Amino acid sequence: MTLITFAFNKSAIYVATDTQLTYIGDRTIAEQAIKSNFFQCKDGKFLVGYTGNNVYITDELHLADWITDRLSGNNIATTEIASIIATIKSGLEEAYYYRRAPFEPLTIVAVGWVRVGDKTELVGIRITNCEAEDASSLSPSRAFKVFKDELRRDALVRGSIRLKVYPAFDNKLKHIRSLLKSYQGDKIALSLYELNSEARANPEWRPLIGEDVVISCILRDENRVRHWQYPLSEDYLVPNSNTGNLSLRGVRVTGDSSNGSLYMNFRIGE
Repeated sequence: MTLITFAFNKSAIYVATDTQLTYIGDRTIAEQAIKSNFFQCKDGKFLVGYTGNNVYITDELHLADWITDRLSGNNIATTEIASIIATIKSGLEEAYYYRRAPFEPLTIVAVGWVRVGDKTELVGIRITNCEAEDASSLSPSRAFKVFKDELRRDALVRGSIRLKVYPAFDNKLKHIRSLLKSYQGDKIALSLYELNSEARANPEWRPLIGEDVVISCILRDENRVRHWQYPLSEDYLVPNSNTGNLSLRGVRVTGDSSNGSLYMNFRIGE
């Protein structure tokens, strides 16, 4: 499990994840890894995060890397989001086909903008084998479902937490929602890290949530993605990405004088 947080308004989308992979059985730390992706396709752009017990898909390939590889074989500059989601869903079902019960729970969440005619719509898409349409829990299976959620300004959390049981966490989430009334990049990024720290202050959640947090942000009207690393560091991993002309995974920044704040420009390929 983990903690992923999506925060969004009409102008910006953020995703924040910790980087700790945990053995769910004894709650020991397995390793550190990126748990988010960015991709841009024919009709939209999205930030992606996931939560679940299954962190590897095939041949010890971590989920974020698996998604990147899955999309890099397609020309996503000419592929619509519906086809991309179908590609991810079918790949997961292929990977789960030969597994035996009990199946590992897994939910992938993508939040982004989709162009529909002359309009741009904010949407959320879930690919899950352990949730109903209303996000209530189901027994994990080898079959995955896709749900589309219409979104308005909000901050949503998933993973190793529960709302309305830990006031400090709920209050920090409320503060982030208030910041979303306008675009306040650094303030929101820092508050997302502080939300993760509040979760770790809860003894029940702490073993499953890492200290290091990677945050990404995309803006509706700009072709770039911004990353933050907390705690501040000159060396850090960058979330994976797929655009029309480039796929990246396993990128590590070293000697960053800005201490963990990086802009990456992107464009759809010719």
